[in-house]
Amino acid sequence: MTIRTIVMAALAAACACSPAVAAGSTEQGSISRYVLSHSTDFLKQSLAPEQLASLHLAAYSAAAASACGDIELDEVKFMRHFERLAHKAEAKMTAEQKLFFERQLMLSYGVAIGAFLAEAGQGPDQFCDEAKAFKDQNQAVVLWK
Repeated sequence: MTIRTIVMAALAAACACSPAVAAGSTEQGSISRYVLSHSTDFLKQSLAPEQLASLHLAAYSAAAASACGDIELDEVKFMRHFERLAHKAEAKMTAEQKLFFERQLMLSYGVAIGAFLAEAGQGPDQFCDEAKAFKDQNQAVVLWK
C-alpha cells in the first residue's frame, strides 16, 4: 500500500471524502500503515476519528515537505489544521491533563512523521511522485504551498 493511499484512505474513512480522494492501491501491509495504526492507539479515546486522520495528514504533509525538494509546507495552513486537534473533553480538563494530552499528541505526530519518512526512504521518487499527485488531486486539504 502506498503512503498516498494510506493518507487518502484515512481521510476518506474519517471525513467521508469523495471516492476520488479514496482511490488508490489495495495492496496490504506497509511499515507506515502498521506504525500509524499503533502510534495513535492511546489517542483514540481523546480524538475523534476525523481528528486522527487530520493528525496523519499533518504528519504526511510535513514528511513530504522534508523528503521532496519541490514540496513546501504552508505554515499558516498547517498551524490552523493542527489547532483542530483539541481533546474531546478539553473544556473539562485540568492544566496537567492538557499538558499530558499535548505531549501524547506530539509524540504520536512525531512517530507518524517517522513512519512516512521511512516509507519515503524505501522509494523516494515514488513517494514524491505520489505526494505531488495527492497535492494536485486534493488542493482543498493539502497543507503545502
